[in-house]
Amino acid sequence: MKHFLPSYHRHYVNRWRCIVVFWALLAICSAILQFATLVDPQWIVAENGIYFGLYNHCATTICQWRIFTVKIISNISSIAALFMLIATIFSLLSAFSIILLVLMRDRYVLLLCAWMHMLSSLMTLFACLIYPYGWNDVKFHEVCESESYDAGVCEIGSAFLLALVLVIDHFCMSMFGFVLACKQPPSTSEVYSISAYSTNQRKKLSRDQSHRTSLYSNGSLRLAI
Repeated sequence: MKHFLPSYHRHYVNRWRCIVVFWALLAICSAILQFATLVDPQWIVAENGIYFGLYNHCATTICQWRIFTVKIISNISSIAALFMLIATIFSLLSAFSIILLVLMRDRYVLLLCAWMHMLSSLMTLFACLIYPYGWNDVKFHEVCESESYDAGVCEIGSAFLLALVLVIDHFCMSMFGFVLACKQPPSTSEVYSISAYSTNQRKKLSRDQSHRTSLYSNGSLRLAI
């Protein structure tokens, strides 16, 4: 029962809270990177500066990229963009859900955020698997001479690579959140109640042992007489 001693509990809570804060900062960073990956147009890049994103592309050497400009490339890329948008929403909700730590028990918030990271990881994975399937579209093929899952003469852009990293990142964040939720320390009232119960049990055991010892001593004295 030493793990529930008040002195140990204080140190454990402080370390656990520091880890939760670190996890929350990582969640915010992941959400920022997820949004940047969604809006970054350089998923596929050609040598002459032509690029293809999820919902925008540039078919000439001179293009002005605008974040809210939508130029549909193909139906496949639209589906991939939709999965990536859902993943970004889950990631942002997970980051903003940290505010709920003030209103709810830490365990429930951590479980909620962990499930959101898991869903974000799955949605990002689906986007990364679906998007290359559409590389045989005419717009891709004219520039890159590409086929499904083959970029041809074009190169994989930084946004695509970052998306693959985020798949692993969100999965690790999810597992980290589940572990933190399972390792949440008990409340102070629970610790003191357990500590008081343990103390009473030890006192009762000590009294029982003393009583048995006295009975044994009295019995030995009678036998001697």
